[in-house]
Amino acid sequence: MVQPRQFGSEIDPNRTEHGELSEKLRAAIVYAAKKGVPKAQIARDIGCSRSTVYRTINHFQTYHTLQSLPRGGRPKKLTLSAIRYIYRIIRKFPTISWKELIQEVPTNVSKRTI
Repeated sequence: MVQPRQFGSEIDPNRTEHGELSEKLRAAIVYAAKKGVPKAQIARDIGCSRSTVYRTINHFQTYHTLQSLPRGGRPKKLTLSAIRYIYRIIRKFPTISWKELIQEVPTNVSKRTI
């Protein structure tokens, strides 16, 4: 007997645990909910919690979008690549002064930020 494909298994098989849902997976959740599939069944088929299904549906009803909203808080001053660059400089020149290090950083940041 052929096992039926689980709902959502082909949409995003690489989703990590506690990771963000893709737009396709969110669309599948909203579509299934509109078709009357029980939310507990949707959660089991996708492999997430019922609260995730409820939040996804409420998010769509409130904002009419499947995209993530911008994160709250102040944006980071340094990008990950700038941080890696600073670490690389420090490892290469362990006795570098703060003044020289600040001059080497491509963005304008303070000593306290570094």
